[in-house]
This record gives sequence, C-alpha cells and structure tokens, in this order.
Amino acid sequence: MDYLHGKPIETIENLESAKRNDAARHLTELAFREVFDWGLVQTDPNFANYLYEHETGRIQLLDFGAAREHDKQQRIDMRMLLNACAANNDELILDAAARVGYLGNDDPHGYARSVLLLLRTATQPLRTAGPFHFGNSDLAR
Repeated sequence: MDYLHGKPIETIENLESAKRNDAARHLTELAFREVFDWGLVQTDPNFANYLYEHETGRIQLLDFGAAREHDKQQRIDMRMLLNACAANNDELILDAAARVGYLGNDDPHGYARSVLLLLRTATQPLRTAGPFHFGNSDLAR
C-alpha cells in the first residue's frame, strides 16, 4: 500500500475550467483503461475513492476491495458495444448488448428498448463532434 497525497476529488470544482476539463478527461480515460486495457474495474466508483493531485493533475484511485475482472472476450464485446453506440446503430447496439449480457432471451417485453435508450443516452457525448459541453446539455438530468 502507498500513502497518496491527493485531495478529495471534489476539490476540482474550485479549479479553472481548463483544469476541470483535464480532470474530467483523466477520469474518463481511467474508466476506459480499467475496462479495455487492464480488464480490472474498481466497482465502487463513489467520490470517496478518488483523489486529485493538484501539483500533477493526476487522478488517484483508492479501494480495490470491490473489483471485477473482465476476460479478453468480455473486453472485445464491450468494445463492440461502445463502437455500436458511437455509430448510433440500433441493431449493432442490441446485438452487442446481448453479447455483453445486458439482454437475455427471457427479458420482459420492452426491456430491450429501455436498454437501447439508456445506452444511447449514456453515450451521447461519443456522437458529438469536438468537446462535449455538459453545461449546454440536459444529459445529467
């Protein structure tokens, strides 16, 4: 174990816009690296498990007591799902969602449509040219 000198992640709220954007980019990159590069995802992503090192801009991740491994095929399937969402192709999204395990043959009527809408909403920033401006979006709502 190492002692980390970062500050609570919420302290980025007081930074200038460019540094907040950098921190958000680093958090996003961390999430994707966990899934696609490492195949090990920390599954308790609450603010208390992240620190921000102001001197370097590094995100520090804590508490791997709850983690999930993803094998190579699972990572391939999740990448297919992400690419399908980026392409906004409903047929590919549904196929990849089933491969990942988000959909099953016994799911109630309408469930696939709900999963599709959720995935399309959550991946809206992927389909935006240039930086996505959350302040100009109702995505969080």
